[in-house]
Amino acid sequence: MNETEAETVWNRSPGEGPGEQRGWLAPLSSRERALARSRTYQLLSRLVLEGVTQEVLPVLQALPELAESLPHPLDQERMAAAHHRLWQFNVFPFQGIFLGTENLLGGPVTEAVLHSYARSGFQPELASQSGDHLGLELAFLAFLAGAEADAWEDDRPGIARTIRERQCQFLDEHLLPWLPALSQAVRQQFASPLHPPEEPETPREPRLFVLVAELALELALTHRQELADEDLLVPAPSLSLPALPDLLAEESTGLKEIAAHLLVPAYSGFFLSRDDIGRLAQRHHLPRGFGERQTMLTNLLQAAARFDSLAGVLSSLEALVGEWQRLYRTAPVADHPFMRPIAQAWEERLQATARILAAMRAGLGD
Repeated sequence: MNETEAETVWNRSPGEGPGEQRGWLAPLSSRERALARSRTYQLLSRLVLEGVTQEVLPVLQALPELAESLPHPLDQERMAAAHHRLWQFNVFPFQGIFLGTENLLGGPVTEAVLHSYARSGFQPELASQSGDHLGLELAFLAFLAGAEADAWEDDRPGIARTIRERQCQFLDEHLLPWLPALSQAVRQQFASPLHPPEEPETPREPRLFVLVAELALELALTHRQELADEDLLVPAPSLSLPALPDLLAEESTGLKEIAAHLLVPAYSGFFLSRDDIGRLAQRHHLPRGFGERQTMLTNLLQAAARFDSLAGVLSSLEALVGEWQRLYRTAPVADHPFMRPIAQAWEERLQATARILAAMRAGLGD
């Protein structure tokens, strides 16, 4: 992709501001629309997988909204460090992490994604990434949109329709069930109820990646809305999360078990990174701790109980639940009726977490 293609990739409607719905695709032919979408997915995929490389930098600088998110002067080593810290250390961009229960890569979620790839002839490089990585799922949609553009160019509308059905199916079954949560998890690294009030301003380097996550969500939602307006042979979206353990019914449940439960997004409804846990500790003047997330959160909860700070920690977590509930009740997710089953499934998990936190708070009075 080069600078001259940027206008095709990013067509904003006149007068739209950053907080308004972006005009991804100006009035174009079916082929042009598919090609523009392919290039946009590909750009976002590369930014997630690789960060700001020398090859992609001219494209970013040609797109005003993304260019404004870049630090000045641009230090690419610092950008690379910010990219690594976000995606390798804090927010793990894998469908299986958000929709599975083991916090491990691989497994049935990944296998289902790989099956979708193979069915359409998509063969990504998997030596360094699990197949359910966000960057690869975006690359797959770029691949499908490119194939659709080729079908329109060859005047084969039937094939184009079949490819669009596969796009719709992949969005419903794989990307949209977890992309809102991923976007929220990225945003949370820079502003949330877990942050200490006195925390210094976030460095500018990571802001591009917040924008990339938000744009990926908006593009996927806009894409799915366009497909929803067609008579495609695809079932309505739905989401069936793993069966929820009843922690409150188990006499053996302690702070270690609660910590493990909260760190599984498919159970708790939200995501907690290492930095999130560290900021929560700092906010309540508790030992920060090191190691894996479960060790950090268990130690934090135990320290909070020991130093009579558990009520404050619970309040911060309850505020976090409220923030994640707003994610599914406001734009852009709430603007799309097809997202209601997905939003409802996540909200049920958040409500269950709210009950666990309320029970813990009630137990403080015993």
